[in-house]
Amino acid sequence: MMKNWIVGVMLLGTVISYGQIYQGSTQLGTSMSLDITLNTNTDSVSMEFSGPSSGYYAVGFGGTGMTNTYTVVVNSNGTVQERKLGNHQGGNVLSASVAYNAVVAGGVRTAYIERARAGASGNHYTFSSNGGAINLIWAKGGTSFGNHGGSNRGFASINLVDQCNIPNTVLAAQNICQGDSVQVFGEWIKQSGIYYDSLSTPLGCDSIVEQQVLVNNTINNTIASTSLCAGDSIFYLDAWRTDTGTVVYNGVTAAGCDSIVTGRVEYLPTVDTGSIWVAPYIDASFYVGLDTGATYYWFNCNTGVFVDTTMGADTLNPGNEFLQAPDTGFYAAIIVKPGYCSDTSACYYFYMGVPEYNYGISLRPNPTQKDLEIKVDNFTSPIGYQLLSVSGRVLETGLLRSNSTLLDVRHYAAGMYLLRLDDGRTMKWIKE
Repeated sequence: MMKNWIVGVMLLGTVISYGQIYQGSTQLGTSMSLDITLNTNTDSVSMEFSGPSSGYYAVGFGGTGMTNTYTVVVNSNGTVQERKLGNHQGGNVLSASVAYNAVVAGGVRTAYIERARAGASGNHYTFSSNGGAINLIWAKGGTSFGNHGGSNRGFASINLVDQCNIPNTVLAAQNICQGDSVQVFGEWIKQSGIYYDSLSTPLGCDSIVEQQVLVNNTINNTIASTSLCAGDSIFYLDAWRTDTGTVVYNGVTAAGCDSIVTGRVEYLPTVDTGSIWVAPYIDASFYVGLDTGATYYWFNCNTGVFVDTTMGADTLNPGNEFLQAPDTGFYAAIIVKPGYCSDTSACYYFYMGVPEYNYGISLRPNPTQKDLEIKVDNFTSPIGYQLLSVSGRVLETGLLRSNSTLLDVRHYAAGMYLLRLDDGRTMKWIKE
């Protein structure tokens, strides 16, 4: 079969012709059946006409009565005649325009009849090329064509329905990259477009297959830059980056085509470590943070570790710039600010003055590494206690039920703490 190669834009003024197959079936009375296939590819009609083998049976086309109706008669001897009926009589035998053969089985004769769609003369019936409903008359009788009796005749119709109402088969679009090609219906294609192939179904109907080809261009794209701090790394354009400058990434698109993406890595500015001031007071010293957009955390210069946020870290808020060190000793401030690289100030010495009222209380060992024993003189009844940081934050509460209580403090960080009883008595203790 010759294949039709047409790019989609060329189809705007093109009409594709379709070969059509029309089929229909009907029952004539209780013992006769008729199947018809009309093929516009061959412009022919095929009939399968069955009835009793004991006599003749006949069907007329396009009429509601006998007068002038074209009729096909299957005789009792298996021959087939074409007739133009008269007014309640057999009329005239027409010149033969059919080819046929007949098969008898189980008392049923089936005649297979072939003829042209158009009538051989004005007396022969012409079938419509568009199918549709056809009025029928029918009759059956004895061994010779003649009187059939009132109970052996009747009216019917047959509807020839289009069997070729087949929608186009649309294949999944083929994506190719610029400069590449793809094979479509036996041809190599390099351009975008919609291509068609005309096939034939087993019935003889035309079937149109549609294939779209999409050519994808190489993509050049620039994305937003990113930033990092000196010594850090950042995952950017499919790799870890430690240096600043322009970055070019060569990849592929979802369609498998080249994709060139350009970006840039820059350094973030560093916070100002001079934005703090140590304010000495009579009984304590404070950090004063001058940058209201920064957050200040404590760093213990003696131990070289970051101080846990429960032990003195604080956020600088406008109007509340004073930050108190968690304990006496050398501390620095880690300064964190959105959009900046964090940094650490110089170490400064801070001292904390905490008044003690320790009448009748003793703590041991002090300093301690894991257990702290609390002894209360002249103990008469249970009394509540609190463990606090030197900045006044409550860390633990409990009840002393005897004159000697042992507390497990191994989970506390190294530093100075306070023990305060409900009656106000307060003592310092140190965790090593």
